[in-house]
Amino acid sequence: MRKWIISALAIGAALLTATAVLLVSALQRPEAPVNEEAQFVLMDCGGRVGVCEVGRETDEPRLTGIRVEFLPLVDRQSLREGIRVRDLTELAMLLEDLGC
Repeated sequence: MRKWIISALAIGAALLTATAVLLVSALQRPEAPVNEEAQFVLMDCGGRVGVCEVGRETDEPRLTGIRVEFLPLVDRQSLREGIRVRDLTELAMLLEDLGC
């Protein structure tokens, strides 16, 4: 009986640990919202936030003075994937939020 209780507790602890790991990994990998009408994409360009204009002939992003290394983990991951931005108003708000 005692071995059964210990086994049940060990299995329960393993399930709780697995659930916690899955929750933490899900929280650390936010899904980037898909925005089909994006005019700009924010990205990590060599450690600085860069802005690319969608459909622009040149592939060179405009670099900002915002250092990626000082941003929260969620923002750094989003920038690695590319943050699609709808218009200049949204772009200005995002850059202001990242630069604070």
